[in-house]
Amino acid sequence: MRLSSIAFYLFASVFLAVSGGVSAKTAALVVGNNDYAHLPKLSVAVADAQSHCDHLKDVRKFDTVACHFNVTKSEMDRAVLGFLSQLEAGDTAMVVFSGHGVQLNPADPSTVFLLPTDLNSNDIPQGSEEYTLRQYSTQFNDLRRAIRSRNVRLSVYVLDNCRDNPLNAGSATRGLALVAGMGAVPADRGEFIFFSASEGEVAIDRLSDGDNNSPFTSAFLKSFQPNVPLVTVANIVEREVIKNTGALAANPQRPRYDDNVEGPGCIEGIGECASDRRASGVDAEIASALASSDFNALQQVMPKATGNARLPEVIAALEIHRSIDAQQTLLELDKLKPMYNRMSGHPRREEIRELIRRAILFNSCMELQRFGWPCRTNDAIAVAPTPELDTAALKPVQKEDEPVAPNASAFETLSAGIDLGTLGAFFLPLEKVQEALKSAGYYNGRIDGLEGPGTARAVKAWRDDVGSSGTEKELGPIELLVLLQQVAEDSPPSLALLGLFHAQGIGFGKDVDEGREMLQRAAKRGFSDAKNWLKQLEEL
Repeated sequence: MRLSSIAFYLFASVFLAVSGGVSAKTAALVVGNNDYAHLPKLSVAVADAQSHCDHLKDVRKFDTVACHFNVTKSEMDRAVLGFLSQLEAGDTAMVVFSGHGVQLNPADPSTVFLLPTDLNSNDIPQGSEEYTLRQYSTQFNDLRRAIRSRNVRLSVYVLDNCRDNPLNAGSATRGLALVAGMGAVPADRGEFIFFSASEGEVAIDRLSDGDNNSPFTSAFLKSFQPNVPLVTVANIVEREVIKNTGALAANPQRPRYDDNVEGPGCIEGIGECASDRRASGVDAEIASALASSDFNALQQVMPKATGNARLPEVIAALEIHRSIDAQQTLLELDKLKPMYNRMSGHPRREEIRELIRRAILFNSCMELQRFGWPCRTNDAIAVAPTPELDTAALKPVQKEDEPVAPNASAFETLSAGIDLGTLGAFFLPLEKVQEALKSAGYYNGRIDGLEGPGTARAVKAWRDDVGSSGTEKELGPIELLVLLQQVAEDSPPSLALLGLFHAQGIGFGKDVDEGREMLQRAAKRGFSDAKNWLKQLEEL
């Protein structure tokens, strides 16, 4: 008679109560099942289990490694009881199961079962699956509870079986067609669980007939080396399995893990995993990120800084980046100037200086416009920054009555005649910007009005060529007008837009005749909308 799961757990607890011991050790239980009597046979599950056994003995140097292959339910019970009898408080326990596994309810971790070779799906009545599987297979949660009852320091589980839904008989996967596949199985405190596949996915038995191990086992054993944190192992395994199975299936197999272990998860606690080395390593990373003030470095070190004495410094350093980002649109000169002065050596100091220039430009135009004076680009740039700023580093400005310097950039030349005070909230639809960039030879994609990498590359390339220092994702008002002027003779739509702006006094001194003439030229060159704009202009 087979023990039920409840009886198994109670028996295990009583059986283990009489065993003692005080020395902490590493112990592993490895099970591999190929030869299922009534379910699809697997090809390399036993070979995988044997490889795990050899690795744990020869490479990881575990104190005890119990290996069992093609086990029935009763043999599985004896193997588990023998394993539990060796565990003592403070030990590290590891369980590897390679074979068929199933979860009745993807939302309920207690319905995960590891299937022995003598399970017969024909003996499982519909509607009684959970009760039946509790009698004829090993409930994963019962096994975990029994191990936790030994007060072990760390429990590591490796489940190399399918987490998919149905399985067709004879397929080279590790799942069961009987019921739903494996879903969420959260780790309890002190547990680290490796899954060979994600929820609803198939764990491939092998990539080709000549393979000795499954893709998951091959990647796992390669990365599961002494003194390597479990989190690092999991990340490496995920990348390797996705890469190696991507060409075989439409959706590559994606391993997952659930971690409830303090720190990165270490078995030996020496070398890279030594507590003093981990602490000093994190301190060094935090110090390096703070010294560089680099946003990405700070972001990466932030999770590791939890509980560290320098956490407030990391938060403050990230807040500086957020403040700079906010000023891209706020342009608050009274905040930008002190920010610039106290941030000597910061990687974004030059960006702050450019924001100061834009803030001066914006504020000066507003003041000039209040008194009825036109505001041209160079007028605004010429407004001197406050003495405490590095004025020598700010770009020198050409006066309006001076001719354009021979070495002036295209942006400087074409922006000189723009009247900023008349722009207001000027903008252009993205498809119009794409048309202009395409006419200038920078954009080769579709005119679809959608932001994408092609548009971003075109904007950057245009800025680099004309000498614009803009940093926003979209072109600013001055940049838009410079671009339209640059392509007007080659782009009738851009010429018509310029005509409309001249006629209405947007960005330029209002000149209806000049605007009309530009619209007429655009119409003659085949831009039909120009005729409609001319008609609307006459009505105005």
